[in-house]
Amino acid sequence: MKNRLFLLLFALWTGLAWGQDWQHLPPGQAQAGSSLDLDFSRVAGSETPSAAILFLELDGEGGPSLDAVYMDANTLEFRVPADRTQGTRLSYWVEIDLPGGALRLPESGRYEVNLVPATLGGDVFLLLSAEETLPGGPVLLAFAPQLEDLGGLQLLINGEDRSEGLESDPWLITWLGDLGPGDHTIVLSATDGSGASVGSQSFRIQPSAPEVAARPRAPRSWSLDAFQEFNMQRVDSRAEQWARYHSAGLRARGKLGTFRWKGRLLLSALDRESEILQPQSRFELQLSHKYLELGVGDRQPQFGKLVLSGTRVRGLDLALKSPVARLRFVSGKTKESLDPLAGQGFGGTFQRDLTGFDLGFGMEDAFSGSLSLLTVRDDVGSITAQTTTAKPVDNLVLGTRFRQQFARGKFWLTQEAAFSLYNSNITGGVVDGSLLEDSLGLALDPGDFEDLIIINEYLSPLDIAENPLSSVALDAGMGLRVGKNELRADFQRVGPNYNSLGNAFLDNDRQRITIRDRVRLAQNQVYLDLGLGLSSDNLEGQYDNGPGTTSTSEYNLGLGWYPRQTDFKANLGFSLVGEENDPAKDGAGNLLRPADELSASLQQLTIGLSKDLQFLERDHRASLTVQNQTKGDDIGQIDGADAGNPLRRDLGFNSFQATLGLRSQIDARMRSRLTVGMYTHEYNDDVLGERSWWNLRASLERDWIPDELSTSFRFAFQGLGSKVDEWNGFTFDEVEDDYSRLDLGAQASWVPLPNLRLESRLDFQFYSGERGGEDLSDTDMHIVLRLIQTLK
Repeated sequence: MKNRLFLLLFALWTGLAWGQDWQHLPPGQAQAGSSLDLDFSRVAGSETPSAAILFLELDGEGGPSLDAVYMDANTLEFRVPADRTQGTRLSYWVEIDLPGGALRLPESGRYEVNLVPATLGGDVFLLLSAEETLPGGPVLLAFAPQLEDLGGLQLLINGEDRSEGLESDPWLITWLGDLGPGDHTIVLSATDGSGASVGSQSFRIQPSAPEVAARPRAPRSWSLDAFQEFNMQRVDSRAEQWARYHSAGLRARGKLGTFRWKGRLLLSALDRESEILQPQSRFELQLSHKYLELGVGDRQPQFGKLVLSGTRVRGLDLALKSPVARLRFVSGKTKESLDPLAGQGFGGTFQRDLTGFDLGFGMEDAFSGSLSLLTVRDDVGSITAQTTTAKPVDNLVLGTRFRQQFARGKFWLTQEAAFSLYNSNITGGVVDGSLLEDSLGLALDPGDFEDLIIINEYLSPLDIAENPLSSVALDAGMGLRVGKNELRADFQRVGPNYNSLGNAFLDNDRQRITIRDRVRLAQNQVYLDLGLGLSSDNLEGQYDNGPGTTSTSEYNLGLGWYPRQTDFKANLGFSLVGEENDPAKDGAGNLLRPADELSASLQQLTIGLSKDLQFLERDHRASLTVQNQTKGDDIGQIDGADAGNPLRRDLGFNSFQATLGLRSQIDARMRSRLTVGMYTHEYNDDVLGERSWWNLRASLERDWIPDELSTSFRFAFQGLGSKVDEWNGFTFDEVEDDYSRLDLGAQASWVPLPNLRLESRLDFQFYSGERGGEDLSDTDMHIVLRLIQTLK
């Protein structure tokens, strides 16, 4: 019995237990240069998120995080804009703030999506904008090429060749010229590097006519958007308690002579209603010039992958730049102080201050480099240290990075290195100089460095001379474009004692090698993606008293087929992951139980199909996604079981998911969407049980008056069943859950005046059935009412 309980706890600890509260199916492949919607759905638990943040990396480069577009107790929706998908591979993960603490999805690692450019089967170019630079002035056309290695471009406007005004680079094509009011037909065509045609694409645009004013006036050089949101949520119908909060804000941008400025403000009532949440309100103002960028408020500065990335800093962000030199200074708070709450288990949070310098040099399109310094420290006096269980920390990071480009950007190299000192408890301040002399053999006074780093017995590492790589992080990459082939390779090693509080999601004590290759075949109709990943942890064998190094290998295959002159698309993705743990050792490095070794394997197959259809005199887009996962875990001898009859426990699982989607254009003003999905997840172990659910989602949108009045209605139904052996303290009892959820929603958008927009959203969620032996009928009803008004 002890063994069964141990294994169940082990499964929960490793994230393999059936009790995962949130479900998410990452798309195996998505179209580059297009917005991407990511949905997370709650299938268990009852906690309502207070905030949800999506963290993104595009081809290994981080960027600003995204807040949830829509969030309630059961649904999280994120929309990744088109400019964040212009690459070959997208990685992402989500952090959810819940009353019981923060939740990360996935629990370790990240979701991965191959990004496939639209080819001749779809769009060759993505029209980004077709706007007048000034009312009645010239029109700026901007396109994003969806193919690489373009050799020649031709622009026809109403049949006239206007190619002389085109400017292009690998990521953007622009044209600036005069166009009169009315409809215009734009045809943009291209050839590849060999001179062969890669096709053309047509657009129709209609620039607005210049305004007729009673007297001449200067064109407006600014814009302002303001909004207000009211949210009301009924969490539990039995208690008849409602959660209400408001938020309001504005976004503005404009020009002031040769300067450009932009700002944003978000005020959330959650800041007044919660004593344990970090501030949800945001504000930012940025002023930029050719050689200057000044930002104040909530910023997300970037100092490479290792030093500062993805961390919100509230303070000052100043950048000075020239063609050959750059300087950036960042100073502010990453956390506000929160006092402890007795009886609620909240130990408080210290104010965390950050200061960083980044000095860059060289030409960014040839050879460039930079040196970085980052200090992060908790303010010991920001809360009452005697009543808190939190420990204030201190962090010093030094980093450098370089980049070289050759052959007009077709071959590039990157190198990045960083060193950190991390102190896990600075409550008592520095110690006397004997600590440095005993550990490093240096006769130095720690008080001389306390403005830079607090040196005491909690500082890691103190054995810098004996183990210098323990607190070092390295990252090196290369890329090569040759013809229709693009190769990328990256090596990253983060030592076990490397910590940067400017990058909270960087895994330390891990080494990774990744190689990705993309090949275009059959005149760009076939895309082949190959990937190899090798990683290992426990780099220096510091965990002798337990499982040793875990080695992981990952192989990925992506295949996309886009037949020429057709709208059919087919994608196939396959990944194979293998994991091996060394046997456990004692403090002397001797094997404890040679058979106590964990090996795991995971196979995932994803198939996607999509096709434009026409029936009942309507246009439809049909898609099918099928994904199957098979995981096998094998634990050898457990808890000293007899070697002749070892106790073995298979913690593997098999899951299958299929989603069928249909988007229909009913008429010029009405659209509909239908999605049907089913999911099964069954463990090979009876204790962990099985789970299955299916869902149906449908929506109908209509523009009653173009740009003035529109409505949408949503319907969703989800049924879930699970079976598990639940531990009651003495035996395992089989528990079966069978419950369902119904979602109804509506949204309206109305523009009563040219510069005023009113939006409202109403959602109902109903539960029925049993979960964990509890009757859920009409117990978890959620009502969310949102009213958003936007002033432009």
